[in-house]
Amino acid sequence: MDELNEMRRQMAAMKESLDKSQIVSKKLMMKIMKGKATALNRIVFWECVSLPFLFLMILGLCYIFHSSFWVAWCFLLLATADTLADFKTIRIGARKMSEYTLIELKQFIVRQKKLRRIQTIISSVVVILWLIWAYYEWFHLGNLFNFNDDVFNIAFSIIVGVSVIAALIVVIVIMKKLDNINDEMVADIDEYTE
Repeated sequence: MDELNEMRRQMAAMKESLDKSQIVSKKLMMKIMKGKATALNRIVFWECVSLPFLFLMILGLCYIFHSSFWVAWCFLLLATADTLADFKTIRIGARKMSEYTLIELKQFIVRQKKLRRIQTIISSVVVILWLIWAYYEWFHLGNLFNFNDDVFNIAFSIIVGVSVIAALIVVIVIMKKLDNINDEMVADIDEYTE
């Protein structure tokens, strides 16, 4: 009888040790997830901080080039809409991190990634159209340079082309970084839940 009681006591001790190990392991996993979510949240934070400065810079360009201030106001409207969308497609709030199970968090991250791709396509098209309009306003309507139409068309095409390529490279680099963080989070969750 003593051997049976001893075996039960050892089994209870092992179960308690296993439960404690799982709790510590889950806490460590959530700490890793919060660290990665913080990196994503910082991107949105700096986007919010830089928005007023970019608006003022574009407003200044409108003033310098004697063009319509609507260029700057449209930028502010579009950039604000994009930033608000980033709160949905990039940011992972502390509440979600504490309330969601790991499986729910994984589903949220995967959904976020899909929505971000759609947002990026729409935003890229809008940015290209805005750039074309802004450059046209600044360089042609502003009459800062006395270009004839042929020279203006060539210069305008080169400036817009270089800007679009630069903007696309920046978007691709940022998207790659965001996707890598999301993929790491999903892989960590998959590894933990196996």
